[in-house]
Amino acid sequence: MDNLPEQIDVVLSPEGSKRWVLLRRPDGLHSYSEHSLEDAIYWVDEDGGERDVAAPERWTRTYQSGLFDSEDVARSNSFDRIPWLFAAIL
Repeated sequence: MDNLPEQIDVVLSPEGSKRWVLLRRPDGLHSYSEHSLEDAIYWVDEDGGERDVAAPERWTRTYQSGLFDSEDVARSNSFDRIPWLFAAIL
């Protein structure tokens, strides 16, 4: 049996810099998280030009919910906690 949560929904913010992820755990509980897209970081040469990528663009978790008994309760709670989410699904 796989002990990893199953991703059951993902929503991107209108500008694409944030994402919301809804998960279902093997025990039937649900949670969600918000992630923010961080820009790549470049090494700068002596002339001030970008040379090589020091750290690539990546998603960083900025919020993690608690656990919920149902998908519906997790979704409802996320609308209270993630301000951009409601507008993104309309």
